[in-house]
Amino acid sequence: MNSDIIYEEKIFAKVTGGILWAVAIFMLITLVYVTAIEPLEEEQWLYILFISLFTMFVILGFIFGRLIIRVDYQNVKVGFGVIKKRIPW
Repeated sequence: MNSDIIYEEKIFAKVTGGILWAVAIFMLITLVYVTAIEPLEEEQWLYILFISLFTMFVILGFIFGRLIIRVDYQNVKVGFGVIKKRIPW
């Protein structure tokens, strides 16, 4: 099946991945700040929120950090991680 591929390219989206990773690092720093410097005893939901946001942005950074383009004789496949689109031609 790979012999039918005419063209294949993997592009690293530096700007998109960089923005997502920067937001993830910001969420991690905020979590460390809230945990170490100003512990919140009554508002435990903030810990869950920052952990969830950090995890979400790390996953998005992995998914949207690389674009894969494959062209074969039947179609063009474009995908960011698990999100893929097949365009027949």
